[in-house]
Amino acid sequence: MEAAVHGDVTLLKQALLHDPLVGAVCNPEEVWQMGDEMLAAMARWLPQYGDQPAAAAKRLAEAEQKRHRVRLRETRGAVRLHTQTVDEMAAASAESRAVAGASDKRKAAQPAAAAH
Repeated sequence: MEAAVHGDVTLLKQALLHDPLVGAVCNPEEVWQMGDEMLAAMARWLPQYGDQPAAAAKRLAEAEQKRHRVRLRETRGAVRLHTQTVDEMAAASAESRAVAGASDKRKAAQPAAAAH
């Protein structure tokens, strides 16, 4: 919050570093680059950062030119997963019920018990 209120890039990057989810998958160099990418991408909504988004974009371009950019990994995060329609969810539910019903040992045992 302090980073956003004061437009402080160092505080922003430190906050990113201290996020447990980010820290679990990114090293500091990746976090620094991610901070620059976020600033550059969201510049129009971050007027409190002044000329810092442009400086971040410049750092990214220079790193790209010198081939010093952190290699990005292609991942499939939750946002990229297929979102099921209501019809797909209903079909999956019906299929699950059918499979569960077919494997229900109580139902399989009832005809045998009724025969005695």
